[in-house]
Amino acid sequence: MNDPDTIRKAVEGALARAAGAFDMPPFAALPAAYREALRAFVLRRGKRLRPVLFVLAYEGYAAGPMPDLYRAAAALEILHDFILVHDDIIDRAARRRGAPSLPARFRALLDGRPDAETRARNLALVAGDALYVLGVRLFAGVDADPARRQRALERLTDAALHTACGELEELFCGLRPAGDVTEASLARVGEGKTAHYSFALPMTAGAVLGGADEDEIGRLDACGRAAGRAFQIRDDALDVAGNGDGAGKPVLQDLREGTLTVPVRLAWARCGAADRAHLAAVLHGGAGEAALAEARRIILASGAVDAARARVAAGAQEARALLEGTRMRQEARRAIGRFLDRLLAWPQGAGGGRAPTVPGPG
Repeated sequence: MNDPDTIRKAVEGALARAAGAFDMPPFAALPAAYREALRAFVLRRGKRLRPVLFVLAYEGYAAGPMPDLYRAAAALEILHDFILVHDDIIDRAARRRGAPSLPARFRALLDGRPDAETRARNLALVAGDALYVLGVRLFAGVDADPARRQRALERLTDAALHTACGELEELFCGLRPAGDVTEASLARVGEGKTAHYSFALPMTAGAVLGGADEDEIGRLDACGRAAGRAFQIRDDALDVAGNGDGAGKPVLQDLREGTLTVPVRLAWARCGAADRAHLAAVLHGGAGEAALAEARRIILASGAVDAARARVAAGAQEARALLEGTRMRQEARRAIGRFLDRLLAWPQGAGGGRAPTVPGPG
């Protein structure tokens, strides 16, 4: 049984091999500097949570090794990159987890052109589409039982559709006043953008290739969606309560972009008219640092972050119970449980009060 660190190392090698496609037709006809920027983006360091969950789930059911297991795992990571590229275009983000986003990498190559910003976004948009096709092609070509491979591929494309609709729902939420956006809408955003693709898909696709039956796939799907919902709420809460050191994301980035999240919606429901007016102004976009700091104070004082943390703990407990109800091999089940615990833990030093106590994995 592989541990997450061993899986990550193997995935890095598989990604490097997959990136060899950038030296082959049709990519080879493109300018070398842009192909290298694309390669650097794909090979940047990351948690690789999707490949880890995918490999562990496969090992939890499989009768033996699969030759292309890590090719399939790398395909999931490349498909994730496609999603990130489009996210960064929408958010006009220059950084992605401490490194330049793909639009920013292309922008640097166009330095000096008056239309560099627009050209870079256009190039990144199409490059992201190419990554989607590359990821699907890699996954569809793995050496596996054809029926299982087809079922896993269907799960992959279904998750991609959920992700796109989650992104659309978030954009539609941004068109409405904050008070008109329901918690149900925000829950659909989190489930669509994060839960299906980042958690449910890797576990169910790995289990399908490993030979799990439909009952097991259903339990793992529910487990992944519970974990993914909790992970998204945690990420949103850390946008407000994080300290910029070890929390995994810049503080107030969502507020800076005017994105309505679950903690902000919880705060809205708890605060008075003056504070709501301030939050609405910040969500309109373009707020300065002083206005952002005041919005953060309002959200923290409302108790919204503590409420969000309680939801994360409840989601983690739900996911763990569903995981423990599977017939997955015990070693793999425990490895996934420990990995989910790490992903859903509240970073030391982040604000928001005392975390609820949650039992450890079985």
